[in-house]
Amino acid sequence: MAPFPGVAVRAAAAVSLVAAVAAAAAGATYCGTSWAAAGACSRACPSGTDAECGPGEACYADVRCARNFCGSTYAAATACGRQCPAGTDGDGFTSAALVAAAPRYTHLAWAFAAVGVDGSLVPAAAGDPAAWRSFNAAVKAAAPGLHTSLAVGGWAFSSGATAGRWSAMVATPRTRAAFVTSAVQTLTAGGFDGLDIDWEFPGAPDRGGRPTDAAGLVALVTDLRAAFSTAGGRRLGLTVALPAGGPYARGFDVARLAPHVDWFHVMAYDLAGGGRVTGAHTGIAGVTAAVRLYRGAGVPPSRLVLGTAAYGRTWAVVDAAACAAGGGRACAASGVGRAGACSGEAGFLSNREIAAARARSPPVGGVLDGAAWALVDGDTYVSYDTAATLEVKRAYARAQGLRGWMVWSVDQVV
Repeated sequence: MAPFPGVAVRAAAAVSLVAAVAAAAAGATYCGTSWAAAGACSRACPSGTDAECGPGEACYADVRCARNFCGSTYAAATACGRQCPAGTDGDGFTSAALVAAAPRYTHLAWAFAAVGVDGSLVPAAAGDPAAWRSFNAAVKAAAPGLHTSLAVGGWAFSSGATAGRWSAMVATPRTRAAFVTSAVQTLTAGGFDGLDIDWEFPGAPDRGGRPTDAAGLVALVTDLRAAFSTAGGRRLGLTVALPAGGPYARGFDVARLAPHVDWFHVMAYDLAGGGRVTGAHTGIAGVTAAVRLYRGAGVPPSRLVLGTAAYGRTWAVVDAAACAAGGGRACAASGVGRAGACSGEAGFLSNREIAAARARSPPVGGVLDGAAWALVDGDTYVSYDTAATLEVKRAYARAQGLRGWMVWSVDQVV
């Protein structure tokens, strides 16, 4: 294994860890209604196709019967069952590859740490503290002047048993103090230069939120800024991730947050996905709307970093020929596209997987609303960004005087 066990980096302002771990025994693929259901290792599907499985079942690589699975932590990897090349993270992206890429960025953020039951900041996996030190030593040696942050939270953290952790932590001065104290200690010990708050999303009932969350988040960042201003004789950075708009944006009192944070990461992606009609998941109309939303709420453009995506959202189109004839606009779909071979998530392909799919056969495609689209592997419609469409967004960020741009995530960048 490489010196730190993972990589997937939200970059230029943001590293999410996708660890490659080794299970106990060699194995193959098995049928089930989900990865967890396939865990019994019952009916095999040696060719890796769903056709070998029964009604309502799909073919999965079983975590208890095969090697090298991806996940955000070791625990997540053992429940995921997604196979990747030996000794690598994401689509074969290694720690060495991250170190080589580091000089291209000004900031890297390791995602994610977690909020503990007592409100303190805790590692997502037992081995993370040692990995943090190795990671920071390696990337900073490769890129002197690089700023690294530890991101806490993420989408998955606000699901299931941990869904209410953020709300409980910000609710009282005692639990906020536990988080702040542990954050300073963790960042210092790990060699980080700052903290990225990635709460997805305060106040949202479907994400474990409470009506008091917006005020609680303001109280938290106020406390963090006070502690970070002189932490160990240096100033620690503080950033907050924001949705591109919609109901989830209501939980962020950005006018009151802005004085305490260095900048916001505007996650201007996943603007389309799922459903029965294709769309542009990084469409420029949604990007500009997100920036207008926060500028209108009083956030200076110099406090906004525009988020871009190194992945695509996919659909299974009903009629590929009709979709192509219509220029790829609003194509009828039966649902999300098939999962990628390594990313393992239906409706999602990393840029590396998109490049591989395009190489298999000449795709039909073009540009709609400032985002690229292509039909690959027969009936799969993918919305994504190319170098040209990314430049459209970066040019917009420059024209608006934004602080910069970031990408989720470095391990998916081709």
